[in-house]
Amino acid sequence: MAGVAATRAHTNIQARILDHRASGQWTEALSCYEQALQEAPSLGLYCGMLECQLNLGHYQTVCANSFGLETRFPAWADNVRAYRVEAAWKLGDWDQLHQTLEDHADRMLAPHHPSKRIASLNNGTQGTSPVTQGLAQVDGELNLRLGQLLDAVRQQKMESLSESIQTARDGVVAPLITLARTQGSYQRMYPYLLQLHGLHEVEGAVHQLLGPERLGPRPAQRLEELNTRWQRRLVLADNTFKSKDFLLSLRRSVLQMLYTSVRGLVDTAVASTWELTARHARKAGLLDTAYTALLHVDSDCAPGALLEHARLLWDTGRNHEAIHQLSREIGQPNLSSDKEQHDAASLLVGEWMLSTTSHSIDVVRSYLQKLVKNCSSLEKSHYLYASYLDSLLSRRSLPEHELLPTIIEQYAMAVERGFKYTYHALPRLLTLWLEYGSRLPALESQRLSQTIEDGRRLSAHALRKGDEHILKKISGLVGYASQRISAQQLFTCLEQLSTHLTHVNLHVFEQVCSIIIRVVRAFPHQSLWLLLSNWHSQFQFRITRFNGLVDRLKIELADSDQSLLSIYLKISKALIGLCNQKVTATQRQIKLSKVAPDLAGRRAWNTVLVPTSKATTIMLPASTDPNNKTAPFPDELPYIESFESTVVIYPSKQQPKRIFIRGTDGHKHQFLCKQDEDIRKDSRFLNLCTVVNKFLRADPDSLQRDLFIQTYGVWPLSEVTGMIEWVPKCTTIRDVLSTLYRAKNLAMPGRELRRLAKPETHADKGYNEVDIFEKVLKARHPPVLREWFINQFPDPTSWYSARTRFARSSAVMSMLGYVAHALGLGDRHYENIMLDTTDGKVMHVDFDVIFEKGKTLRVKERVPFRLTHNMTDAMGATGHEGTFRKCCEISMRVLREQHVSIINVLEMMLYAPLLEWDRHDNHGGKTKHQFWNELHSTEGQRVIETVRLKLQGQMGDSTRLIPMSIEGQVDELIQEATDPKRLALMYIGWAPYM
Repeated sequence: MAGVAATRAHTNIQARILDHRASGQWTEALSCYEQALQEAPSLGLYCGMLECQLNLGHYQTVCANSFGLETRFPAWADNVRAYRVEAAWKLGDWDQLHQTLEDHADRMLAPHHPSKRIASLNNGTQGTSPVTQGLAQVDGELNLRLGQLLDAVRQQKMESLSESIQTARDGVVAPLITLARTQGSYQRMYPYLLQLHGLHEVEGAVHQLLGPERLGPRPAQRLEELNTRWQRRLVLADNTFKSKDFLLSLRRSVLQMLYTSVRGLVDTAVASTWELTARHARKAGLLDTAYTALLHVDSDCAPGALLEHARLLWDTGRNHEAIHQLSREIGQPNLSSDKEQHDAASLLVGEWMLSTTSHSIDVVRSYLQKLVKNCSSLEKSHYLYASYLDSLLSRRSLPEHELLPTIIEQYAMAVERGFKYTYHALPRLLTLWLEYGSRLPALESQRLSQTIEDGRRLSAHALRKGDEHILKKISGLVGYASQRISAQQLFTCLEQLSTHLTHVNLHVFEQVCSIIIRVVRAFPHQSLWLLLSNWHSQFQFRITRFNGLVDRLKIELADSDQSLLSIYLKISKALIGLCNQKVTATQRQIKLSKVAPDLAGRRAWNTVLVPTSKATTIMLPASTDPNNKTAPFPDELPYIESFESTVVIYPSKQQPKRIFIRGTDGHKHQFLCKQDEDIRKDSRFLNLCTVVNKFLRADPDSLQRDLFIQTYGVWPLSEVTGMIEWVPKCTTIRDVLSTLYRAKNLAMPGRELRRLAKPETHADKGYNEVDIFEKVLKARHPPVLREWFINQFPDPTSWYSARTRFARSSAVMSMLGYVAHALGLGDRHYENIMLDTTDGKVMHVDFDVIFEKGKTLRVKERVPFRLTHNMTDAMGATGHEGTFRKCCEISMRVLREQHVSIINVLEMMLYAPLLEWDRHDNHGGKTKHQFWNELHSTEGQRVIETVRLKLQGQMGDSTRLIPMSIEGQVDELIQEATDPKRLALMYIGWAPYM
């Protein structure tokens, strides 16, 4: 709807109502309804007004207005009574509910809820996910049946109660049977499934009190068991306010009616549901609804409401008032007596103090020190303290020797105590330690300087007094923490840690080895695949250091794991031989037995893991709950059963070879073996994508839209060879467009393209670059990508879903690929963008042009990402408006919110010896390593600073005093990406005209 609104030339009152409803702006929609009713009263407008009031939680007003409408317009009674019934049971006004049902008993199965009649005005709410877009269009008859059901519960009539539950279920199941036969049915079925969810909870609560279970435990214990069960079920419901509010409202009604014998406990439980309603409304941006819900809560019954009210103040921009109010409440008895709520409030105040500049350094530091002492078991307290001191360190507000040990200690304690800040704290902890250690030459520095080309620079860095003491102290902290931090968490940094095997400080190197050994012992198969490239490095010093690590592994690993070392070494050598195998230019297939007999032979590779992304991407527990049994990797891992005999050769300069591995899981896994290319760049970038995916999945708006980046396995075997997981059922957009253009006789040879792109070809017309681009090249390549979606997905539902996934996945990757938000990803021509033929999403490949390298090419890249006319045309009638823009804004918001973690991950990447910032040849990096520059790359630091500034809302080379808003930054990026002047100056091979 936002896309339609953006393209609309004129907006009348009806269109405004539609826009406000679609975006969940119920207060604004209510104002528009009231204005429209003054001009032309109608049943539809009154029903819309009542629905707005329901969504705002104004239940008493709905009861009064609906009663007034029934009195003034008796013919409308059947249409408005469902609103009155819903408001009555949500309000807990059981007398009015009973009277309404009695008055209309003879017509209870009459017309449907008017919301279905005005469904055209009800295309979702703010934050509505695909599975709840139809929730408001569910037959309103169910609301009447719910009213009957709750009235029967109130009167404790078991016979009529059972009948009401069954009748309500029958009314929901009928449309479910019909919808189950259609494609993409789950999205449309979910509103009905949610109704069944609610009916099940009502039935369970009734049986627990009125059924045979009443002879069991005491009411208080039964209520506690019920609440525990409900809490688990609420997490499973769709994470939208509409879904959560429906379930919480039902629970309130049931609690108020059934548990009269334990009224005090019921009041607490009901207050808790109101608090949850307020929380979900606030997170959905419905601040008025959240405030209304909080008015129903007595803080003595729900101390958490105090926190929720403070959060509401903060979200409305009243920051100082929020901090002051919560600070005052922390010392009050109702919070002090509840340890959990007291700690949560203390943490929230600390977090807000870091977000404002209204307190001095001494005040904030003193508060955080007390916080760490009082909440020492909570990871967040240590993280807040460490991040604050880290900010002081970056601003040089206090001496480094005073801050650094404490920062590392607190980051370590945050990671030890939980998993939430793993990607925030652990990379930063390691970066600080490794960077500081790199300043101090080890005792063997003289020997190192003979190996490292520019090792003589080390002597130029004079040691400050006490530096060695500080290094020993922080190394001791790291060593102690590395034994307490889980191997799962350490695995997330294993690839980056392996690059520090060439660290200039011998003591640091030995500790790095110890950490790596601990991870290998826990996850040998996944770890060895990540370490393989060190075995076959082109640089002798790295090989020497890695051999030292291998010697230690042979001592410390179990006998079974020791044999894995030699097996992985053998298979990696064989794979490198296959990568480097030369074949003739015309060969398209070869036999594996001829080029890699070790792989083709009957050697037992069944102890080697098939390195798929699924089998090697670690999962961290969502919490420290002992009952959380999250496995780090899937239970059933595929191992190599055999290699298929045929190898496919692709006709390019590097002659990549596709191999087929039969796994013990029964599947055939495909990999592309490449040579003369440093795919470690791809590996690093995809590692960042994996981290960003975790952030996207943790964000409600992103999760509702299923925003994520399609990743795949990348396994460097050396600096210039590697193996890439082949993702099946994908095709390049270039192939799709070429096929469509050929079918229309619009295909153009490259020679003709280059001729038409030259200004002298059009000298007689006086065309400039933009004229050539618009009137010649673009005119000869009309948008056709939308036709692929029509042909590939002939069913309307699957077509719409595929088009939506295309726009969403394009938006996420556009934001991540833009220099301000990740790596400065360039070279996004259509051969590097794949289409998934099963669902329409995009997948990007080949990440060679990263870290703003696109701006240093012979023909400078001038657009932040690809958004050419074929892509916007495939997104539908509204183009980049609507879905694409909204998903860009969500993605950018997530990246901005997680900017600390992104910077930390990028800083870890600075140490990897794969970036070309300090290299002076273009021959695959075959110059000697400049190990000092691996750790201190001036160009790398510049890029990190650029990323940091742009994640704060700065654009390009500007130095704005006021950062841009998320919406403003996205808009400017879209304008740049679609600017004909910029596109006209792009490299012709990038095909900006397609």
